[in-house]
Amino acid sequence: MFKKAILVIFAGILLSSCGKQKDLIIVTCGTYKPFSYTQNNQLKGIDIEIIQQIANASNSKLLLLSAGQYNLIEYVSSVDVDGAICAISPDDKSKKIVNFSQIYHGENIEILVNSTNYTGKVLLEAKNEKELIDVMKELSQSRIGAIAGTLSEKIAKDYAIKYFDDSSVITFKQTKSALKALTSGDIDLLLLVRNSTDYKQSFPKLAQINSPLFSENFAIAISKNKPELLAQVNEILKQMKANGTLEKIKKKYSKM
Repeated sequence: MFKKAILVIFAGILLSSCGKQKDLIIVTCGTYKPFSYTQNNQLKGIDIEIIQQIANASNSKLLLLSAGQYNLIEYVSSVDVDGAICAISPDDKSKKIVNFSQIYHGENIEILVNSTNYTGKVLLEAKNEKELIDVMKELSQSRIGAIAGTLSEKIAKDYAIKYFDDSSVITFKQTKSALKALTSGDIDLLLLVRNSTDYKQSFPKLAQINSPLFSENFAIAISKNKPELLAQVNEILKQMKANGTLEKIKKKYSKM
């Protein structure tokens, strides 16, 4: 009887231990709509909902850290966190520092120009990314417009720093303001994350460069010390794609 009691207690401890939630510590930026941003002192966005779904599916308690503009890859490698999510594009340099999950989202960055002025006409002739960069280098003081706090700003600044200088990027809080600036000639081209055909009736002077020249694929950065977590995240993402959860989350923010 005594042995049975011990076994029952021991089994109860095991069950309690198995059901106990573990912490999933993830760092994010909180600065890029619609992926990770702060509203009313709360983190929201596509990436926030995705990582919450992963935490739920893995029976984990999600602990989110907001790092703002801090380099998230460096954060994961230097601080005791499990990973990072915030519209992160895997590249060869980052892959040496962290592991990456499978791709959970791909985004095309569309480029609008003013088709009625000289700069716009020249830029419209660019057939690929290299030609576009070459044309912009030839044009004096190319001004790149982007929407503040979105992926378009991130990409615009990355390219401006790489090929021009950070001052080449002019940010706008609202898309409509950016479209007006492009129409009036205050900027030379505008980077937008989503398809901009909805604006063509209101801004007939604007034209889209034939194909999206910039594209980004996003993945979750996972610490090199967490191979089991990487496998688990990939399996959950696979399930989220299959059952439509991933698409449902993206659709929720499609009009932002």
